[in-house]
Amino acid sequence: MDFIVAGQISDEEPQLQKIPGFDEEYYLDSPVEIVAKKIFYRYEDFTARDVFDLAFVFYKTSEKLVANAEKFRGKIKPLIKRIEKLKTQGYLAAELNSLARLSGADEIEGEEYHYCYLCLQCMAGMTINNSSKQGALSSDYL
Repeated sequence: MDFIVAGQISDEEPQLQKIPGFDEEYYLDSPVEIVAKKIFYRYEDFTARDVFDLAFVFYKTSEKLVANAEKFRGKIKPLIKRIEKLKTQGYLAAELNSLARLSGADEIEGEEYHYCYLCLQCMAGMTINNSSKQGALSSDYL
């Protein structure tokens, strides 16, 4: 479980939800808010798990995530550098392959970098050097 205790970044309000195994309901951040906080507060320390979360939230709710990009636009450039560093070190693919996944998350298995890559492209309004799923983010932006 992951916690970032901070004020709201996205336009997504916490929702009152029942957590299996607990008697009470709790306010929980939406997936868009969780990813927004990861980008805003942990862009320099992004992990493979964070890449997966970004990719999956983009896959499921791309419009909502991209609509909130202005709130963390200044973090996108260093985040791109961080993800590219993970990828070139060979760390990213190995870690993505070893992640525990909830039901439904296998929809993007093997495509995590691709969806992360598309998400960052949409949020930054940049171009991509090539259309390959394994391509690099535009060095023009970096």
